[in-house]
Amino acid sequence: MKKYVSIVERFLFYIPFFMFILYTTVNYAYASRTNSELVLKIIGFFNQLFLIGPYIFLIMALILAIYIMIKGNSKQIIITVITFLGCFFTFHNVFTFKNDQAQYLTSLLFVATYLLGIYYTIALFIYLKDKEFKQVKKKFIAGIKTIVYYVGIIYLIALLSNTNVPSYSSTEHGLSGWFKSTNGFGHAFVFLLPLFVSLYIKDKGYKYLFYIIVIGLIDLLISTKACYYGLISTLIVGIIYLIIDFITKRKYHYFKMVSLIILLITALSISNNFYVTENIKQNIERNTNNQGRVDVVNFVISGRDRNVRSIEPYFFKESDIFTKLFGIGLYYPLFEFIYVELDLLDLLFSRGIYGFLLYVIFFGGILIKMCIRVFKNVKNNFDVDVIFMFLTLGYIGFASIFVGHVLFNLMPLTVAIMVIIYYMYEFDKRLEKPKKAKHKSK
Repeated sequence: MKKYVSIVERFLFYIPFFMFILYTTVNYAYASRTNSELVLKIIGFFNQLFLIGPYIFLIMALILAIYIMIKGNSKQIIITVITFLGCFFTFHNVFTFKNDQAQYLTSLLFVATYLLGIYYTIALFIYLKDKEFKQVKKKFIAGIKTIVYYVGIIYLIALLSNTNVPSYSSTEHGLSGWFKSTNGFGHAFVFLLPLFVSLYIKDKGYKYLFYIIVIGLIDLLISTKACYYGLISTLIVGIIYLIIDFITKRKYHYFKMVSLIILLITALSISNNFYVTENIKQNIERNTNNQGRVDVVNFVISGRDRNVRSIEPYFFKESDIFTKLFGIGLYYPLFEFIYVELDLLDLLFSRGIYGFLLYVIFFGGILIKMCIRVFKNVKNNFDVDVIFMFLTLGYIGFASIFVGHVLFNLMPLTVAIMVIIYYMYEFDKRLEKPKKAKHKSK
């Protein structure tokens, strides 16, 4: 058992990285653009891996469940069982689609996503209990660095071989490398950027600037509104913090301040060369009325209200009590259910009242505890970590509520979990120190 536990714990911080690997795939139409045998072999490998990805996700969920049963406390084990039961009732008909490979693999992905969000969170909490923060911090950072390296390499190969998959397939605009699900992939990088900027500001050297540049460039290449605004707003917050820090504390971060300003100006200047500018203009035009006023809500949700209206009548009026409790699952009525791309409503429609309450209470409880601890000590501990923690939480919350693709895509889901727990663990350890000091003085 000890060997099993040790092996699982070695890979915990690299689970988000594995998600990016398993979401790597290239359609034949884009793969055929290259004449390189090596590139075709690499693409073939990832495409084969992508097909077995849902099975690997399920195995990961099972491994984490066993780990929780071995090392978790009674509360954590109960939550694990409750999650499994909700998943079972939601997707009890998972084998119905076995004759159709695409539908069957998609259904397995639904199952894995339901389980992994909670199981991965519990597993991290179990591992982090009573651990030294310095050791854990290195593992966190190593895990997220690996993601940036991997994505950067994949983008480079895709660009050089002209096999880049467009972010918007209907218009052939934007570049998402070889990664499936543009929005989910983009959200993950938006969630990572504030952490790298905060590390860059705190670090004595300049090594984190490389990761900021890579993430910024990829955000521009993806060309979604969320990526663009996430990049610009994070850089602005970083610059403002450094200016205030200089004025109030006389801390001299000239190079870091200038470098972030240059990155901001560069991003704003070259954005016209990427699809994102045209994307924003088109969205503004579509949502401007005859009086010249922009409908901000429609601009943000990009017509997702139409998806809500297509599902809402079935769920609230036509479905039976079982469907209301455990969600539409795989049927609408025969695998026609689509995400409305607003995570809270997707939770309710696809996983029912049971799944909705499970996820909202579980993750909501974590966030509330985290915020209470920070607010209680905000006067003594208000620094760059607090600012970028709330910025990250703002991105995650905004994306979940108005854009979707966070709770239902394993790339942003696992990245969000990892980043939230990183901040939570840092503040927990930091805020315990004053208490210990007072106790000793007595």
